[in-house]
Amino acid sequence: MTSINAVEDDPRSVDSTTRNPVGQTEAELLARLDQTECAPVFLLGAFRSGTTLLYRMLEETRCFNITTAYHVLNYRDLLTTHAAGRTRSARDELTRYFRELHLSTRKLDAIELSAEMPEEYGFVLVRELRQRQINRKSLPKFLELCRKTLAISEAPEKTLLLKNPWDFDNFQQIRDLIPRARFVFLHRDPIDTVNSQLKALRQIWHEGNAYAQMLGGERGKWLDNSVVHALLSWATDPTSRIRLAERLLVRYATRWTTGYLDRIAALPRDCYHELRYEDLCRQPNESIHEIMTFLGEQPENVVDYRNEIAVRPTNLLPGLSARQAALQQKFERYRRAWGYTGAATAVRS
Repeated sequence: MTSINAVEDDPRSVDSTTRNPVGQTEAELLARLDQTECAPVFLLGAFRSGTTLLYRMLEETRCFNITTAYHVLNYRDLLTTHAAGRTRSARDELTRYFRELHLSTRKLDAIELSAEMPEEYGFVLVRELRQRQINRKSLPKFLELCRKTLAISEAPEKTLLLKNPWDFDNFQQIRDLIPRARFVFLHRDPIDTVNSQLKALRQIWHEGNAYAQMLGGERGKWLDNSVVHALLSWATDPTSRIRLAERLLVRYATRWTTGYLDRIAALPRDCYHELRYEDLCRQPNESIHEIMTFLGEQPENVVDYRNEIAVRPTNLLPGLSARQAALQQKFERYRRAWGYTGAATAVRS
Protein backbone atom coordinates (compact mmCIF):
# COMPACT_ATOMS: atom_id res chain seq x y z
CA MET A 1 0.00 0.00 0.00
CA THR A 2 1.45 3.34 -1.04
CA SER A 3 1.39 5.72 1.88
CA ILE A 4 0.43 9.38 1.59
CA ASN A 5 2.70 10.74 4.27
CA ALA A 6 1.61 13.48 6.64
CA VAL A 7 3.84 16.51 7.11
CA GLU A 8 2.60 17.53 10.54
CA ASP A 9 1.15 14.56 12.43
CA ASP A 10 4.46 12.73 12.76
CA PRO A 11 7.46 14.17 10.88
CA ARG A 12 9.46 11.01 11.56
CA SER A 13 7.11 9.08 9.24
CA VAL A 14 7.96 11.20 6.20
CA ASP A 15 10.37 9.76 3.64
CA SER A 16 12.58 12.67 2.64
CA THR A 17 12.60 11.45 -0.96
CA THR A 18 8.80 11.51 -1.22
CA ARG A 19 7.18 14.72 -2.44
CA ASN A 20 4.31 15.74 -0.20
CA PRO A 21 1.24 15.90 -2.49
CA VAL A 22 -0.46 18.94 -0.92
CA GLY A 23 -2.64 20.69 -3.46
CA GLN A 24 -3.86 17.59 -5.24
CA THR A 25 -7.49 16.55 -5.17
CA GLU A 26 -8.87 13.56 -3.32
CA ALA A 27 -9.29 11.71 -6.64
CA GLU A 28 -5.70 12.44 -7.65
CA LEU A 29 -4.37 11.20 -4.33
CA LEU A 30 -6.55 8.11 -4.53
CA ALA A 31 -5.13 7.30 -7.97
CA ARG A 32 -1.65 7.18 -6.44
CA LEU A 33 -2.54 4.35 -4.10
CA ASP A 34 -1.65 0.75 -4.86
CA GLN A 35 -4.47 -1.48 -6.08
CA THR A 36 -3.33 -4.22 -3.70
CA GLU A 37 -5.79 -7.06 -3.16
CA CYS A 38 -7.82 -6.43 -0.03
CA ALA A 39 -7.76 -9.03 2.77
CA PRO A 40 -9.91 -7.65 5.60
CA VAL A 41 -11.38 -9.39 8.60
CA PHE A 42 -15.13 -8.83 8.88
CA LEU A 43 -16.75 -8.68 12.30
CA LEU A 44 -20.39 -9.52 11.62
CA GLY A 45 -23.46 -9.84 13.78
CA ALA A 46 -27.01 -8.55 13.86
CA PHE A 47 -27.77 -4.98 14.91
CA ARG A 48 -27.49 -4.56 18.70
CA SER A 49 -25.83 -7.96 19.07
CA GLY A 50 -22.70 -6.54 20.71
CA THR A 51 -20.47 -6.02 17.67
CA THR A 52 -19.51 -2.48 18.73
CA LEU A 53 -18.36 -3.79 22.10
CA LEU A 54 -16.31 -6.55 20.47
CA TYR A 55 -14.92 -4.12 17.87
CA ARG A 56 -13.66 -1.86 20.64
CA MET A 57 -12.17 -4.76 22.57
CA LEU A 58 -10.25 -6.01 19.53
CA GLU A 59 -9.12 -2.48 18.68
CA GLU A 60 -7.59 -2.21 22.15
CA THR A 61 -5.12 -4.98 21.25
CA ARG A 62 -3.52 -2.47 18.82
CA CYS A 63 -3.24 -5.17 16.17
CA PHE A 64 -5.76 -3.77 13.73
CA ASN A 65 -6.69 -0.87 11.50
CA ILE A 66 -10.35 0.02 11.91
CA THR A 67 -12.87 2.53 10.60
CA THR A 68 -14.05 5.21 12.99
CA ALA A 69 -16.56 8.04 13.15
CA TYR A 70 -13.87 10.22 11.58
CA HIS A 71 -13.56 7.92 8.56
CA VAL A 72 -17.33 7.98 7.99
CA LEU A 73 -18.05 11.67 8.54
CA ASN A 74 -14.91 12.98 6.78
CA TYR A 75 -14.75 10.30 4.09
CA ARG A 76 -14.51 12.55 1.03
CA ASP A 77 -11.55 14.48 2.46
CA LEU A 78 -9.54 11.74 4.17
CA LEU A 79 -6.59 11.82 1.78
CA THR A 80 -6.36 15.57 1.21
CA THR A 81 -6.61 16.22 4.95
CA HIS A 82 -3.89 13.67 5.62
CA ALA A 83 -1.65 14.99 2.85
CA ALA A 84 -1.90 18.45 4.41
CA GLY A 85 -0.84 17.02 7.75
CA ARG A 86 -4.17 17.81 9.37
CA THR A 87 -5.55 14.37 10.21
CA ARG A 88 -4.92 14.69 13.92
CA SER A 89 -6.31 18.22 14.13
CA ALA A 90 -9.34 17.26 12.01
CA ARG A 91 -10.09 14.41 14.40
CA ASP A 92 -9.82 16.80 17.34
CA GLU A 93 -12.13 19.25 15.58
CA LEU A 94 -14.74 16.55 15.06
CA THR A 95 -14.62 15.53 18.72
CA ARG A 96 -14.98 19.19 19.75
CA TYR A 97 -17.96 19.49 17.41
CA PHE A 98 -19.62 16.57 19.17
CA ARG A 99 -19.07 18.31 22.49
CA GLU A 100 -20.52 21.57 21.16
CA LEU A 101 -23.67 19.59 20.36
CA HIS A 102 -23.55 18.13 23.89
CA LEU A 103 -23.01 14.65 22.46
CA SER A 104 -20.91 12.76 24.98
CA THR A 105 -22.22 9.28 24.06
CA ARG A 106 -24.13 7.65 21.19
CA LYS A 107 -27.23 7.90 23.44
CA LEU A 108 -28.09 4.34 22.44
CA ASP A 109 -25.63 3.19 25.09
CA ALA A 110 -22.83 4.52 27.29
CA ILE A 111 -20.11 4.29 24.61
CA GLU A 112 -18.18 7.56 24.55
CA LEU A 113 -18.60 9.51 21.34
CA SER A 114 -15.44 10.85 19.74
CA ALA A 115 -13.79 10.94 16.32
CA GLU A 116 -11.91 7.77 17.29
CA MET A 117 -15.02 5.76 18.15
CA PRO A 118 -15.18 2.55 16.05
CA GLU A 119 -17.88 2.82 13.40
CA GLU A 120 -19.43 0.73 10.63
CA TYR A 121 -18.25 0.81 7.02
CA GLY A 122 -21.89 0.41 6.01
CA PHE A 123 -22.48 4.09 6.74
CA VAL A 124 -19.93 5.05 4.07
CA LEU A 125 -21.85 2.91 1.57
CA VAL A 126 -25.14 4.50 2.66
CA ARG A 127 -23.81 8.05 2.46
CA GLU A 128 -21.97 7.59 -0.84
CA LEU A 129 -24.14 5.10 -2.74
CA ARG A 130 -27.34 4.59 -0.76
CA GLN A 131 -26.24 0.98 -0.45
CA ARG A 132 -26.03 -0.96 2.80
CA GLN A 133 -24.20 -4.12 1.86
CA ILE A 134 -21.18 -5.18 -0.13
CA ASN A 135 -22.25 -6.28 -3.60
CA ARG A 136 -20.94 -5.91 -7.13
CA LYS A 137 -22.22 -2.34 -7.33
CA SER A 138 -20.80 -1.20 -4.00
CA LEU A 139 -17.54 -3.22 -4.15
CA PRO A 140 -15.45 -0.46 -5.82
CA LYS A 141 -16.47 2.05 -3.14
CA PHE A 142 -15.78 -0.48 -0.39
CA LEU A 143 -12.30 -1.22 -1.78
CA GLU A 144 -11.72 2.52 -2.03
CA LEU A 145 -12.59 2.81 1.66
CA CYS A 146 -10.09 0.07 2.48
CA ARG A 147 -7.31 1.82 0.54
CA LYS A 148 -8.08 5.18 2.11
CA THR A 149 -8.17 3.73 5.62
CA LEU A 150 -4.78 2.07 5.22
CA ALA A 151 -3.28 5.08 3.43
CA ILE A 152 -3.88 7.40 6.39
CA SER A 153 -2.99 4.79 9.01
CA GLU A 154 0.15 5.07 11.10
CA ALA A 155 0.61 1.30 10.65
CA PRO A 156 -0.84 0.31 7.24
CA GLU A 157 0.74 -3.14 7.50
CA LYS A 158 -1.71 -4.13 10.24
CA THR A 159 -4.82 -6.17 9.47
CA LEU A 160 -7.93 -4.24 8.47
CA LEU A 161 -10.81 -5.11 10.80
CA LEU A 162 -14.27 -3.96 9.70
CA LYS A 163 -17.86 -4.35 10.84
CA ASN A 164 -21.31 -3.84 9.36
CA PRO A 165 -24.48 -5.50 10.71
CA TRP A 166 -26.19 -5.17 7.33
CA ASP A 167 -23.76 -7.77 6.00
CA PHE A 168 -24.45 -10.35 8.72
CA ASP A 169 -26.09 -12.81 6.31
CA ASN A 170 -24.17 -11.55 3.26
CA PHE A 171 -20.89 -13.30 3.99
CA GLN A 172 -21.04 -15.70 1.04
CA GLN A 173 -21.25 -12.84 -1.46
CA ILE A 174 -18.43 -11.04 0.36
CA ARG A 175 -16.27 -14.15 0.15
CA ASP A 176 -17.02 -14.50 -3.56
CA LEU A 177 -16.05 -10.88 -4.21
CA ILE A 178 -13.13 -10.75 -1.75
CA PRO A 179 -11.61 -14.28 -1.74
CA ARG A 180 -9.11 -13.56 1.06
CA ALA A 181 -11.74 -12.25 3.46
CA ARG A 182 -12.03 -13.80 6.91
CA PHE A 183 -14.91 -13.51 9.34
CA VAL A 184 -15.66 -13.30 13.04
CA PHE A 185 -19.37 -13.92 13.70
CA LEU A 186 -20.97 -12.73 16.92
CA HIS A 187 -24.25 -14.39 17.89
CA ARG A 188 -26.81 -13.26 20.43
CA ASP A 189 -30.22 -14.57 21.43
CA PRO A 190 -32.42 -12.98 18.72
CA ILE A 191 -35.15 -12.21 21.24
CA ASP A 192 -32.72 -10.05 23.19
CA THR A 193 -31.37 -8.54 19.97
CA VAL A 194 -34.86 -7.48 18.86
CA ASN A 195 -35.48 -6.13 22.36
CA SER A 196 -32.36 -3.95 22.14
CA GLN A 197 -33.17 -2.85 18.58
CA LEU A 198 -36.65 -1.75 19.58
CA LYS A 199 -35.32 0.25 22.52
CA ALA A 200 -32.81 1.95 20.21
CA LEU A 201 -35.46 2.86 17.64
CA ARG A 202 -37.73 4.32 20.28
CA GLN A 203 -34.87 6.40 21.60
CA ILE A 204 -34.03 7.73 18.14
CA TRP A 205 -37.58 8.58 17.08
CA HIS A 206 -38.99 9.84 20.37
CA GLU A 207 -35.97 11.56 21.91
CA GLY A 208 -33.92 12.38 18.82
CA ASN A 209 -30.34 11.40 18.09
CA ALA A 210 -28.16 13.96 16.32
CA TYR A 211 -25.31 11.52 15.83
CA ALA A 212 -27.56 8.98 14.11
CA GLN A 213 -28.72 11.72 11.77
CA MET A 214 -25.10 12.63 10.96
CA LEU A 215 -24.28 9.04 10.07
CA GLY A 216 -27.24 8.82 7.73
CA GLY A 217 -26.06 11.77 5.62
CA GLU A 218 -28.80 12.81 3.22
CA ARG A 219 -30.99 9.98 4.49
CA GLY A 220 -30.54 11.23 8.03
CA LYS A 221 -32.26 14.47 7.03
CA TRP A 222 -35.49 12.52 6.56
CA LEU A 223 -35.88 12.60 10.33
CA ASP A 224 -36.49 16.36 10.11
CA ASN A 225 -39.56 15.76 7.95
CA SER A 226 -42.62 16.14 10.18
CA VAL A 227 -44.64 13.51 8.32
CA VAL A 228 -41.81 10.95 8.45
CA HIS A 229 -41.19 11.73 12.11
CA ALA A 230 -44.86 11.29 12.97
CA LEU A 231 -45.05 7.99 11.08
CA LEU A 232 -41.94 6.56 12.73
CA SER A 233 -43.03 7.76 16.15
CA TRP A 234 -46.35 5.95 15.68
CA ALA A 235 -44.59 2.81 14.44
CA THR A 236 -42.41 2.68 17.56
CA ASP A 237 -45.10 3.78 20.02
CA PRO A 238 -45.26 1.15 22.81
CA THR A 239 -49.01 1.85 23.25
CA SER A 240 -49.80 1.12 19.59
CA ARG A 241 -51.99 -1.96 19.11
CA ILE A 242 -50.38 -2.66 15.72
CA ARG A 243 -46.79 -2.58 17.01
CA LEU A 244 -45.46 -2.08 13.48
CA ALA A 245 -41.79 -1.56 14.40
CA GLU A 246 -41.78 -4.63 16.61
CA ARG A 247 -43.30 -6.78 13.89
CA LEU A 248 -40.83 -5.55 11.28
CA LEU A 249 -37.84 -6.11 13.55
CA VAL A 250 -38.96 -9.67 14.24
CA ARG A 251 -39.39 -10.24 10.49
CA TYR A 252 -35.90 -8.89 9.75
CA ALA A 253 -34.36 -10.93 12.54
CA THR A 254 -36.03 -14.06 11.18
CA ARG A 255 -34.60 -13.36 7.74
CA TRP A 256 -31.07 -12.73 9.06
CA THR A 257 -30.92 -15.74 11.35
CA THR A 258 -32.42 -18.06 8.73
CA GLY A 259 -30.10 -16.70 6.05
CA TYR A 260 -27.10 -17.26 8.26
CA LEU A 261 -27.99 -20.88 9.05
CA ASP A 262 -28.83 -21.63 5.41
CA ARG A 263 -25.50 -20.32 4.08
CA ILE A 264 -22.86 -20.93 6.72
CA ALA A 265 -22.19 -24.55 5.71
CA ALA A 266 -20.92 -23.35 2.32
CA LEU A 267 -18.25 -21.15 3.90
CA PRO A 268 -14.80 -22.78 4.33
CA ARG A 269 -14.36 -23.60 8.01
CA ASP A 270 -10.87 -22.18 8.18
CA CYS A 271 -11.97 -18.67 7.21
CA TYR A 272 -14.33 -17.91 10.09
CA HIS A 273 -14.67 -17.98 13.87
CA GLU A 274 -17.92 -17.86 15.84
CA LEU A 275 -18.79 -16.87 19.39
CA ARG A 276 -21.79 -15.88 21.47
CA TYR A 277 -22.24 -12.43 22.93
CA GLU A 278 -23.26 -14.00 26.22
CA ASP A 279 -19.97 -15.93 26.41
CA LEU A 280 -18.01 -12.81 25.45
CA CYS A 281 -19.54 -11.02 28.43
CA ARG A 282 -19.01 -13.89 30.85
CA GLN A 283 -15.49 -14.83 29.70
CA PRO A 284 -14.12 -11.81 27.84
CA ASN A 285 -10.42 -12.59 28.18
CA GLU A 286 -10.83 -16.16 26.98
CA SER A 287 -13.08 -15.04 24.10
CA ILE A 288 -10.59 -12.45 22.84
CA HIS A 289 -7.75 -14.95 23.14
CA GLU A 290 -9.64 -17.42 20.94
CA ILE A 291 -10.29 -14.76 18.30
CA MET A 292 -6.68 -13.60 18.27
CA THR A 293 -5.48 -17.20 17.96
CA PHE A 294 -7.78 -17.75 14.99
CA LEU A 295 -6.49 -14.58 13.32
CA GLY A 296 -2.87 -15.42 14.10
CA GLU A 297 -2.37 -12.15 15.96
CA GLN A 298 -0.39 -11.46 19.13
CA PRO A 299 -1.79 -8.55 21.17
CA GLU A 300 0.50 -5.55 21.38
CA ASN A 301 -1.55 -4.29 24.30
CA VAL A 302 -2.76 -6.75 26.94
CA VAL A 303 -6.06 -5.79 28.57
CA ASP A 304 -8.05 -7.39 31.36
CA TYR A 305 -11.46 -7.08 29.75
CA ARG A 306 -13.25 -8.22 32.88
CA ASN A 307 -12.94 -4.64 34.10
CA GLU A 308 -14.85 -3.35 31.06
CA ILE A 309 -17.96 -5.52 31.20
CA ALA A 310 -20.78 -5.55 33.71
CA VAL A 311 -22.98 -8.64 33.47
CA ARG A 312 -26.66 -8.21 34.21
CA PRO A 313 -29.90 -9.77 32.97
CA THR A 314 -31.89 -8.34 30.10
CA ASN A 315 -35.30 -6.89 30.87
CA LEU A 316 -37.66 -7.55 27.97
CA LEU A 317 -40.04 -4.82 26.91
CA PRO A 318 -43.66 -5.61 27.87
CA GLY A 319 -44.80 -6.28 24.30
CA LEU A 320 -42.00 -8.76 23.66
CA SER A 321 -42.34 -10.33 27.08
CA ALA A 322 -46.01 -11.07 26.40
CA ARG A 323 -45.04 -12.78 23.12
CA GLN A 324 -41.96 -14.56 24.41
CA ALA A 325 -43.28 -18.07 23.86
CA ALA A 326 -44.24 -17.26 20.26
CA LEU A 327 -40.84 -15.65 19.66
CA GLN A 328 -39.04 -18.67 21.05
CA GLN A 329 -40.88 -20.79 18.53
CA LYS A 330 -40.19 -18.38 15.64
CA PHE A 331 -36.45 -18.34 16.36
CA GLU A 332 -36.34 -21.97 17.50
CA ARG A 333 -33.90 -23.18 14.83
CA TYR A 334 -31.32 -20.45 15.46
CA ARG A 335 -31.74 -20.54 19.25
CA ARG A 336 -31.30 -24.29 19.29
CA ALA A 337 -28.19 -24.06 17.12
CA TRP A 338 -26.59 -21.72 19.63
CA GLY A 339 -27.82 -23.22 22.86
CA TYR A 340 -30.50 -20.68 23.74
CA THR A 341 -33.16 -22.58 25.62
CA GLY A 342 -36.16 -21.39 27.60
CA ALA A 343 -36.58 -17.73 28.50
CA ALA A 344 -34.19 -15.10 27.16
CA THR A 345 -31.32 -14.73 29.62
CA ALA A 346 -28.85 -12.60 27.73
CA VAL A 347 -26.33 -10.32 29.37
CA ARG A 348 -25.26 -6.89 28.31
CA SER A 349 -22.27 -4.64 28.80
